[in-house]
Amino acid sequence: MLGTILQFEIKQLLRNKGIIVALVIYTGIGYFALQQGKSIYDFQQISIQKVLKNVKRDDSTVRAIFDTLNTTTALRSDANVEAPWSLEWRLGAAEAKSISPLSILSIGQNDIYNPVISTHFGRQFFKNEFAEFQNPEKLLIGNLDVSYFILFLFPLLLLALTYNIQSADKEAGILPLLKVQATSIKKILYYRLLLRWLVALLPYVVVSLLCYVTIYSKHSFLLSAFLQWWAVALLYALFWLVLVAYILSLQLSSLLNAIVLAGLWVVLLIAIPGLFNTLFSYTYPATDKGAITSFRDIDAKGYNKPLKVHLDNIISLYPNWKNVQLTSDSNYIKSFGNTLEGIEAEKKIHHIITTNSKQQTAAEEKSFWINPIGGVMRSFATLSNSTLANQQAFETATIVVRERKGKYLHENYIIKPHFTKTDYEAMPKYKEIVEKRTVYTYMLPLLVMIVILVVVLLIKNKPIK
Repeated sequence: MLGTILQFEIKQLLRNKGIIVALVIYTGIGYFALQQGKSIYDFQQISIQKVLKNVKRDDSTVRAIFDTLNTTTALRSDANVEAPWSLEWRLGAAEAKSISPLSILSIGQNDIYNPVISTHFGRQFFKNEFAEFQNPEKLLIGNLDVSYFILFLFPLLLLALTYNIQSADKEAGILPLLKVQATSIKKILYYRLLLRWLVALLPYVVVSLLCYVTIYSKHSFLLSAFLQWWAVALLYALFWLVLVAYILSLQLSSLLNAIVLAGLWVVLLIAIPGLFNTLFSYTYPATDKGAITSFRDIDAKGYNKPLKVHLDNIISLYPNWKNVQLTSDSNYIKSFGNTLEGIEAEKKIHHIITTNSKQQTAAEEKSFWINPIGGVMRSFATLSNSTLANQQAFETATIVVRERKGKYLHENYIIKPHFTKTDYEAMPKYKEIVEKRTVYTYMLPLLVMIVILVVVLLIKNKPIK
């Protein structure tokens, strides 16, 4: 008898043109969301390749110039490639962030920040053509990517398909006929709910296959990460299945079911995340814009400080340079001293920014017990390497290599009669800082809620009237 009822349910769903149209529309929206993420990813890859191509070209040019230098008899000139500032001027020094192909599914912060940052030792992070700290207001603007499609749109489709499964039968007078069947009425209800949940998952399945076809050939694609991403999505879908089952077990009318389920959607996806976002944005401000403005004056005014001030600053950081004034041009001392001052200032500002971000991240992770959907969002972005922490780790790595390059170039310029091709090839290299975080802790609150709801449903013995 149960099989007959389910067959009838499937036929009813197939005959309902509205459901078919809704499934097609939702699948189309999912495909559009996928293309939105892909367009941003492709644009960034084109930008990265263009910059890195110029970097490689400049590197080849500099190497060719070094090959022509005669370091045995020729005198060193401050205007040639050996001098730190001349070398920096000839090089298109820049580094690119490693962008995961999974960011196509969850754009995260990747459309807010530039993926390429200059690594010239004298060009500050807050003052270069590749990167500029963005207004925190931009972080509130979302994208229609696949994660948005799953988080916000899938529950609406599921609620529309399931809110009146049992109540419609009661209101249509069919419930008494179902009660006389040998099968439990509750079992019929839950099987029908499961069937409609699977129907709602059809756009999920189609979009997931389209996602795989789109990104499997991308550089650094990992099938394990892709499967983890969709495992999170499936667990999220399971949460809504259990939540709907609990609401239906209350035996409310169709109207009340719709109101309650829509209200839960608003609370879980808009109200709670919005309140926490407002709270955290005031508690942990993104940056001090006044500090950045003051910092920008260093480059304009710092050079004109007395030579002794610059020397004292250099020696305080590098004590072995006590005799630097005896062997080097004062212009280079002043330029390097000014550069060091700028690097130190930006490091302090960036440290404040990243510290606030880490504190906010820690607070957000604690809030996931109240804001479980936030944990799903964080899981998507973490697996896609598109979180703010990933971006700030990239920024920190560029600041580190800039400081090391500045010290290395000036030190070798001062203590050696010539800066050779060998010295050039031994320059400090960029080293990526990898932010490794597990997503399981983010999903734990949602998993606990699923378990609690399932337990409640199992022990709930109230008969359907």
